[in-house]
Amino acid sequence: NTLDLRNVAEASSLWMKQAPDLVEDFNRQAGYRLAPLSTEYPTVFIPGNTAQITTAWTNMGWGVLPNKTAHWNNKYKVAYCLMKDGTDVPAQICVDYSSDPSDWLNGNNSTLVSELSFDLPAGSYKLYAGIADTSRNNEAGIILSVKDRQIGGWVEVGDVKIAGRLESIMPYPNKAAYLDGCVPAASFELKFGKGIGKMEQNLYKDFASHLSAISGGSKAFTPLLLAVDSNLGPEAYRIEIVDGKVNVHASAYNGFLYAYQTLRQMLPAEIYGTKAAFDADWTLPCCMIEDAPLFSYRGASLDCVRHFFSIDEVKKYISAMSVCKMNRLHWHLTDDQGWRVQIEKYPLLTEVGAWRKGTQVGFEFTSCDGIKYGGFYTKEQLKDVVAFAKTQGVEIIPEIDLPGHMIAALSAYPWLGCKGSGYEVW
Repeated sequence: NTLDLRNVAEASSLWMKQAPDLVEDFNRQAGYRLAPLSTEYPTVFIPGNTAQITTAWTNMGWGVLPNKTAHWNNKYKVAYCLMKDGTDVPAQICVDYSSDPSDWLNGNNSTLVSELSFDLPAGSYKLYAGIADTSRNNEAGIILSVKDRQIGGWVEVGDVKIAGRLESIMPYPNKAAYLDGCVPAASFELKFGKGIGKMEQNLYKDFASHLSAISGGSKAFTPLLLAVDSNLGPEAYRIEIVDGKVNVHASAYNGFLYAYQTLRQMLPAEIYGTKAAFDADWTLPCCMIEDAPLFSYRGASLDCVRHFFSIDEVKKYISAMSVCKMNRLHWHLTDDQGWRVQIEKYPLLTEVGAWRKGTQVGFEFTSCDGIKYGGFYTKEQLKDVVAFAKTQGVEIIPEIDLPGHMIAALSAYPWLGCKGSGYEVW
């Protein structure tokens, strides 16, 4: 449902310039004056994804038009056009074949919901609406007007953007601007400036190795330079992709980490997997990016008490936090429903307090499914998670509930409670 009507649009524009009197006379007699009352549309289109455009149309005062039914014959459809900012040549035209503008001939207002997909290079565009003739192999083009006194024209709806690689960065940087061109990103030649530590080097070595395996590599290596910039904050970074190379600047590990996450977010999604994707677009757009967090504490919480997560699951959660450039994990490890931390001096905390006879079902506190449930983390496992979190730029804040929410602990050492007995993990 995508038409390339640039030649038709240009011909229409030329015809209008050459015969303005005829155009005015035609409008006066036939009254082709449609206009959208209002339009709702996304301001950012994702290439290949469906965008919903809702337009309320009205009859703007039809004149005398002989044989209206035969004239329309359900062959005219609403069309939408994206034009690159600063040009008057359509970049892409999409026709909504489900639309029926003939209803407006009878003076009826109509609300149209169009499902469209635009596939264009990233950038700023203007969205227009018009009427297309689909009766002659979709070659007739835009022949009616949605502007007063204009045939073959478009009515401007508003400004939109086609999302590109920069728009996939999360969170969106403080400053980001496209430059002309792009650079190959299937293989990197790493260069480490003075003061780049082992953690940073290992991070980018693993990145380059994984990227080469997924993309299939390339004989042409793009230089990727890491340089320390002491003027940047500990979590700030700057990326310059220009002149065939990638420059990353930061002052500390987290800054280099977030730059790494940003580079991955600008690459095809296959970078997050392990399967080869040789046909993907392994390029990076030339651009300038500057970013730093607004808040020093950017946290997420993980409750491993009410539901126990394995070490692999915890690491996966931390990895997801790092992708989003979050830096604090509130790890809930003890509560009435279980004790998850191994403490050698008090072995009953995990032998007894880490397990419950069953789990509450729904919102009924007295309900129980009767299935024994629980688990705990050894000291070595906890150390491993803390070390892994450090590589992901995440600091772990454990929650050890005290003195309340201690039923799990009291079930193991009941004499520490006020009653002295009768405690049970629930």
